[in-house]
Amino acid sequence: MNSKSERVLLHKIHLFLCESIEKNCLISFEDIGNMFAQIFNNDIRYIKYCPEALEESLIELSKELTNPSDDLKASLKILLVSFYAVHKFENLDKNSNAIDSLKKDQLCFKAALGEFQIQCLLLGKMNAYVKFKAEYMQIGQLMSQYYLKNNSENVSTIKSMIKSKLDDLYNRYEFSYPAPLCAV
Repeated sequence: MNSKSERVLLHKIHLFLCESIEKNCLISFEDIGNMFAQIFNNDIRYIKYCPEALEESLIELSKELTNPSDDLKASLKILLVSFYAVHKFENLDKNSNAIDSLKKDQLCFKAALGEFQIQCLLLGKMNAYVKFKAEYMQIGQLMSQYYLKNNSENVSTIKSMIKSKLDDLYNRYEFSYPAPLCAV
């Protein structure tokens, strides 16, 4: 569990990631991992991974990331994986036929879980995430059944079960995210 000061740092990193999207210069997942590893090792070469539009923000952020705890490093990894999953889904062309419905729903499923994980991580409520994830994985099993039985008579029943369980879960955890196609 992260201390309050570490959660503040995670918020600042999250804001940095959001800024990179706003400025249309999101650093690749591999590069950002390397960049933070160099920051944690006090290696000034981290700046080579940073687009010019973000340099000032990153330099300020890096000053606060000296001697990070193992908890902070682990939480940063979670934040990055989740953030990039959400970004990938949000930038997906939902109307494109190049990606089938199953793949779109898989990306949506991952992104929703990632978004909830980010919220819990930043608020220090990872116990809520563990409980949410357990229920969410059961909904994922229903989604698998939906796609396995796509041509059967049970598909409409499965679809309504997915929608009902998602609505209930999201309401109980006060969470909002687009539903996968198999629940719409």
